[in-house]
This record gives sequence, C-alpha cells and structure tokens, in this order.
Amino acid sequence: MTTAARERDDEKARMVVRTFFVRARRVAAHSLMQKPEVERLEQLAQGTWNITLQDDGKAVTTIDLPSEEAMESLAARLRPFTLTGESVYHRKVIKALRRMTHGRLTDVQADRLDQFGVTLAELDLSGPAAQAFVVEGREADGKVLPRTSDTSLAGGWFYLDVAHTDAEGHKQAAEQHGIDLRYEAAAASFARLALVVANLLRFVRELRDAGAIDLDDDAEMIAVTANTTREREMRVFVAPIDTVIPAIGTLSPLFHQLNRGDVLSLDPARRVTLTFRGTDEQLLSVHEGVVVRQATAEGPLDVELCIDDCWTLFLTGSGDDVLLTSQWRVTNNRQLLGHAQLEADLAAASTAQLCVNGSDSLQIMEPFEPDDGAAARWRAIAAFFDDIVNLEQVASDNFPMLQGRATHDDVAMAHLLRMLAEGRIVQGNSEAVAVMGPAQPTPDRFAIEPQTVQICNISVEQPRLLGFHPQVRASSGGLDAPDPALVHWTLSLPPGARWFVVSLDARSSDDELADLVAEALSDFPAMPAAN
Repeated sequence: MTTAARERDDEKARMVVRTFFVRARRVAAHSLMQKPEVERLEQLAQGTWNITLQDDGKAVTTIDLPSEEAMESLAARLRPFTLTGESVYHRKVIKALRRMTHGRLTDVQADRLDQFGVTLAELDLSGPAAQAFVVEGREADGKVLPRTSDTSLAGGWFYLDVAHTDAEGHKQAAEQHGIDLRYEAAAASFARLALVVANLLRFVRELRDAGAIDLDDDAEMIAVTANTTREREMRVFVAPIDTVIPAIGTLSPLFHQLNRGDVLSLDPARRVTLTFRGTDEQLLSVHEGVVVRQATAEGPLDVELCIDDCWTLFLTGSGDDVLLTSQWRVTNNRQLLGHAQLEADLAAASTAQLCVNGSDSLQIMEPFEPDDGAAARWRAIAAFFDDIVNLEQVASDNFPMLQGRATHDDVAMAHLLRMLAEGRIVQGNSEAVAVMGPAQPTPDRFAIEPQTVQICNISVEQPRLLGFHPQVRASSGGLDAPDPALVHWTLSLPPGARWFVVSLDARSSDDELADLVAEALSDFPAMPAAN
C-alpha cells in the first residue's frame, strides 16, 4: 500500500471515530440516560423481572418500562450504529479504533476494545439470535405461534410501530405477538445498546486522555442537542397579507419594522393618538402611540405613554392637577426620524391633544404661537433621517445611529443614494470621463464600480452605477491601452449638460439604454443644444 493510500485510510478512520464520538455524545445526553432514568435502563439491560408467587401456584411478573415515546427517540439516536450503510455502524467504529490505536494500547485496553466489538455484535438486530429470551404461545383456537426471539420482537417494534409500517425477514414473526410484547423486548434491547455505546464513549475519552488516540477538541465541544429556549437578537418586518416576499436585501416600503408599540397596540385599550393642530385649528398631523404602563389601583393618575416609539410621556396627579413630563428614547436612526418629525410638529402646532382608546382626551399644550422657522429646520433634519432609514431598509441592515453634525454633502449624498436605490435617474456632474474600450462601436456610456461612501459616522455601500447622456461625445487618443484591441476614450458633454446616472442594482441591465435615455429626457426635459 502506498503512503498516500495509508494516509487516506488513516484519515477515514479518524473521521469515523470523530463521527461516532459526536453521535455517542447525543445518545449519552438523552433524558433516559440521566439519573434516575438510567438506573431503570440498567435493570432492563440486565433482564430484571419482579416475580410474585401466588398461593395457587401461579406466578405474576411485572416489569417497569420507560415511556414508549421517550424510548422511540432514544432508539432513533441509536439507529445509525445498527445500519451497515452508516459510517458509525458498530463494526466500522471498532475497525477504525483498532487502526487508530495500533501499537498504542496496553493489553488490558486491547482486550476491552475487543470485548466492545463482541458485545455490539451480539446486540445487532439484523439477525434472529436471542439476546435474553424467546417467546412462543398458543392462540384461543389452538394455533401455535412461532417461537420468536427478543431480537426479532425488538426489530419488529422499530419497523412495525416506530419508523416504518412493515417488517421483513425474521422481524415479521413479531407482528403476531402484539405491541406490548414487542415494546418490552425493544426497551431492553435498546437499553443494552445505549449503555454499551455510552461505555464505549467513555473508553474513547480514556484513550484520548492517555494519548493513545488523536481526537480534535471540537468533537467534545460541538453542540449535540438543540436548545429548547432560544434568544436571538434580530429585526422583524411585517407587511400586509399577500405581499410578495422579495429577495433578501431588497425589502419594499410595504414592509414595516415591528417595534414594541406595534405589539402593545394590538390591545385596543392601549392605543393612543396625539393630534397636532395649527392656530386656526387646521389639522397638522396625527401620531400613534400606546399605553406602556398604567396604575390599576384606584388613586392618583399614573400613566406612561410612548408616542412613535421614541417619545415617552408621564402623566401623574389627579383631577385638574395633572403633571406632564417627558423624555426622548432614541437609540437608532428610525427613532431619530420619529424624534425629528415630532419636534417639527411641536414647533408648528398651536395645540396638541392626547386621545386614549378613542374616548378619553387630554389637552397637553396650552395654545401658543407656532415657530415656523424651527419647524422648517426640523423638517429638513427629518428628511435627512428619512433618507438614512430608507437606505437601511434597502440594505436590510441597521446602520449605527447617526452621530456628529451632518454637512451639506452628507445630506446631499444620502438623498442621492436613496434615489439611486429606488431606481430613479439622477443628474451627476458635467466632467469628462476617461474609459477604455474597443475601437468599434464608439462608447456612449460608462460604469462606476461599487464603493463605500461615508455619511457622518455611517458607511453606506454605493451600488454599481451607469452614466449616460444622449449627446455624449467620444474622442480617442492619449495613453496606449494595454490591449491592442482596446482604445483610450474620453467621454465629454456639451457645455451646460450633466451626466445621467442610474443604479444597475436597481435596474435589470444597462442594455435598455434607449429606454433609459427616453425616461431621462422625460424627467429632465430642458436639454442644451449640441454644438
């Protein structure tokens, strides 16, 4: 055998032992393998029966079996060790262990490994040989039932009652004896196999700790049972029923990020509206909120409200003496947007009125003169935040919360990226662009590769862009191209013209240039005349 072949066989043996180790840990982790249940399995494995002798000479036997449902799951975990086609079939495992430990075991260890091989072979369900008992009987009409081993009964239980609906070979005899007897035999048989597998697992650990076998740490650390309680931090989006589920990363505006207020508002009694009105009582806006907490006992008013998931209002007191305090709760860009929108309405409004569950209302602001300048500034800030939140939704990701002072360039870039993400055509600069391409046909467009754009403290991915214009001029020359088939081109525009730009991520392809030009001309009809 060549060195390469030996190394392949050695690696195969290591994988078999590792897979056995992980699977055996799953068996050892089963609820029936923990105290006190494992003590019952040990009694079953030993064939312990309780026999009561009656005065009339009859004997009554009782046996305490585990829940059949629990034993089904244990048998399923043991199943791979009994199937010849599985990598952890017991004969393959013993063979792999012998290869990995060749020349590294003491005589005692070698004898133990051999005994494991013998015991596992005796517990194999593939043949009819009895493990502990055989049964035979006679039906009421005198028909004699065939003698059946506990091995056949156990196999019949698994194939007739658990995983399949029929049995083959020697297992067919089990069908005549009923499920009670089949399960009694199976419980003892699988108990023996589970205990032997667990003991072999402990033996492999001993060999590993003694340095007689190499086993990676991951085999001991990898999870073998699922957690029944899982806590995962995520964002949840909801949309109307029948909304088409888009590809990941392309959520449409129909999807709304679920927040605490959405959940609380499922209770109609918790729903709150905050209405802002101007000086002549014209309606400015209506904001939704929820009752987060409300004192249930009779006494002074003590209510906590949350408006737009970002503004918490506390109402305390009694009668006409009600105190209103508030605080902003802003930890993400969506709440920043809500904050700015509320500030704009607070500045523009003359009155504000709270309404709980459509009935109880409370005026929370004394009439005063609106501040139109402050309202306009907050609306501009809200528009910037709205662009950022929209980009978050397009990216299906939460950006860090905006920090620092946004420049005019930050505001313009955020709005530009939003329009591009929505598939809209925007106007860029008028500078000439250098491209490289074939001599024919003359290029009439250019691509801008994806790049990361910084907006305040946020990194936003700019998609691949296509630049075009119906009056583009292409001139060749300049540097030599690295490929003789390619030419350096300079694309320029007439005076006063600006490039049209569209995102290729938001459009199907750049092959629809004629349609894009027509669309651009309809959006920006004032075109300079070509020289």
